[in-house]
Amino acid sequence: MPTRVLVADDHGIVRDGLRSILGVVEDIEVIAIASDGGEAVAKTMDLVPDVVVMDVSMPRLNGIEATRQLRAQMTDTEVLMLSMHAARDVIMRAFAAGARGYMLKDSISDELIRGVKTVAQGKRFLGKGVAEQIGSGFNEEFGADVLAGLTHPERQILQLIAEGKSNAEAAAILHLSIRTVEAYRSRIMRQLGLKNLPSLVKFAIRHGIIPLV
Repeated sequence: MPTRVLVADDHGIVRDGLRSILGVVEDIEVIAIASDGGEAVAKTMDLVPDVVVMDVSMPRLNGIEATRQLRAQMTDTEVLMLSMHAARDVIMRAFAAGARGYMLKDSISDELIRGVKTVAQGKRFLGKGVAEQIGSGFNEEFGADVLAGLTHPERQILQLIAEGKSNAEAAAILHLSIRTVEAYRSRIMRQLGLKNLPSLVKFAIRHGIIPLV
């Protein structure tokens, strides 16, 4: 049977490109696409693909948090992270969340295909340039997640606020009260040692929560 793949990326041209690359491989079948982390989680829970090719930076729910949700609920689907971020802490956060592989978006087609097939077998995959960032000491033990002290709702609020959403908009998206969002936001700032909104946005960019542009 072919390896069943779901592609998740918020850029249509990237999704189409990934689907085209994988779609011509005889033993790989792209069964669905998703444009954000929430849609990726929902479709994966419904369709149970063998592999999700997951972009790190997506709106509302980024790829790392989506992976964390999937790994908490499912054991049959592997995640191959695809990203522009080559920073070591972003890569390590992805693996800590449960990703099986990580590769950069400037990789060639053959590497993407090899990555999908490798993680489908339950094996670790490090794309070109990723191993160098992690270093020779990489193994199954991962460094502490900088966001480990935050709850799942707080992680979502951090992303939404960094994306420019107001407290009221974040509350509406997450079906929470504005007062609850305000309380979470204050705790986030205190927990991460952030003083203002610009520092929160810089933190989110540096840690791959939102894209630079």
